[in-house]
Amino acid sequence: EDYNRIVSYTMEFAREHGLSYHKKMQHVGLLRHLVLRQSKTNGGLLVNLVTSTDGLETLDLNAYVEGLLALPLDGTIIGILHTANDSLADAVVPEKVTLLYGRDYIEEEVLGLHFQISPFSFFQTNTKSAERLYSKAREYAGDTKDKLIFDLYSGTGTIAQMLSPVASKVIGVEIVEEAVEAARENAKSNGLDNCEFIAGDVLKVIDSIEEKPDLIILDPPRDGINPKALLKIINYGVDEIVYISCKPTSLARDLVTLQEHGYYVKKACAVDQFVNTGHVETVVLLSQQKADDYIEVELELDELDLTSAESKATYKEIQEYVLKEHGLKVSNLYISQVKRKCGIEVGENYNLPKSEDSRQPQCPEEKEKAIKDALEHFGMV
Repeated sequence: EDYNRIVSYTMEFAREHGLSYHKKMQHVGLLRHLVLRQSKTNGGLLVNLVTSTDGLETLDLNAYVEGLLALPLDGTIIGILHTANDSLADAVVPEKVTLLYGRDYIEEEVLGLHFQISPFSFFQTNTKSAERLYSKAREYAGDTKDKLIFDLYSGTGTIAQMLSPVASKVIGVEIVEEAVEAARENAKSNGLDNCEFIAGDVLKVIDSIEEKPDLIILDPPRDGINPKALLKIINYGVDEIVYISCKPTSLARDLVTLQEHGYYVKKACAVDQFVNTGHVETVVLLSQQKADDYIEVELELDELDLTSAESKATYKEIQEYVLKEHGLKVSNLYISQVKRKCGIEVGENYNLPKSEDSRQPQCPEEKEKAIKDALEHFGMV
């Protein structure tokens, strides 16, 4: 209900002050987005008004803030921000961010860990269900004692910090710098000293990391993993990968590549993060297909020597066997044709046609069967 009250107030304020809305095709107009975040731990609300700079002089931010703070809310507004964004993309791009009131983050607790969440850091919108999601990921990760873990697309480092108390070290990689800064602060406040967070694109960053992981956690954005980055991840050759996905179709695409390179889906689970919608988060445990047992097979090379088959029976002996057992006469040409079909090496130019346009008779089916019987009799096939 707090969200509804803030949205209604913002709409009324815009109408009263004649503020224009942004037309994303023409790239004109002021109001673009209103982003609201609320802590389920303490009810604190963060309000981020996103506008273009087209008509910004018509917006009285002080009056807007006063009106927000006067609203009868169940929770408490702990921060109000204004983000100027002239990007062509229909997304919240923080080109210029101004803190108008309070602080620029909310605080949340998940599975006993404390997190500061900035306006542009990724964090699961359904906090209570996120605990189920991350618990499932932790379950799939299994025994992580003394393991080096890569948490790729780590966001504010939620998974990394869950696993760090039972791991040797966790390295998180995230492209959003604000999220990386928040992850570092969160790890510090949680007293975790074996977490390292790196800002940058996974595709580029993993080339600069000298350590090799024992386990990899993947939690990519909706579009999945860059194909080149996925191949680099596969090349680490870890025994197991835990893949968390918010878009099953992207997951399905990436699973094809992972399975082509030796991984198989050991188990999977869907977690309902968005009540009354068709959207789910999916957790998948992938394992390397490695043999547990081996047997030794010894092959004598002469068994594979095709030329040795030639010495087991002459053409004349084959002809005599076919005549005696099948009552058929066969030529050397027919015998060589059947030998080639059976993979027996014959002379390179033996009984080949003299010219390209000459027509060479082919061995009839009845005689071919008889010749194959002779080849089996003499142990040549």
